[in-house]
Amino acid sequence: MADAAELTNQGDVVRQIKDRATSVTVKMGGTFVLALLLLIFVYLFAVTMPLLKSASVEQKLAYSLSLPGETVHVGVENNQKYVYRYSAQGQLAVFDPFSPSTTRQEITLTDTPSSFYSLPGKHHITAYGQTDGRVVFHQLSSSMNSPSFRPDISAFFPDTSLEEGLPVSALTFGLEQNVLTVAGQVGSHIVIVRMISVARF
Repeated sequence: MADAAELTNQGDVVRQIKDRATSVTVKMGGTFVLALLLLIFVYLFAVTMPLLKSASVEQKLAYSLSLPGETVHVGVENNQKYVYRYSAQGQLAVFDPFSPSTTRQEITLTDTPSSFYSLPGKHHITAYGQTDGRVVFHQLSSSMNSPSFRPDISAFFPDTSLEEGLPVSALTFGLEQNVLTVAGQVGSHIVIVRMISVARF
């Protein structure tokens, strides 16, 4: 009888140890899961908080330049390599945005401008109407492989005459593949010229 009771007591002790170990393991597992969930919530909160804040912009550089004449168009090159400005007097000024006061080019495109138009889009194609009825076209571009400030201005299309001897007071044009349509006001008339080039633009 004594041996049986002793075995029973030993079994109870072993069972109690197993029960405690199981209880501790379950508690530790539950605590770990809760801690993991808390960390996930903290991470999600840290990631989403910037989205809830209003956007802010920090100004790095600011320049103010004084140029002669009236500005008819100003823009920034697609890759932000340069800033350009066309004047009503037929002048083109091109600036390096990182040092505009020291690095710039000034080019005279025409001496007899009477109107101006810039084609919307990324090709930087412009035209000046002339006091003698002509329209001259230019395209501002830069080398895609050159990181430096090297803009280039070139004649985009042959000069076009709307009406000889009279100034072009208002101007616009459209380009679709190799077809160029120019419309301008000459005197009291609207003159439309449509041209087709052999080369595709």
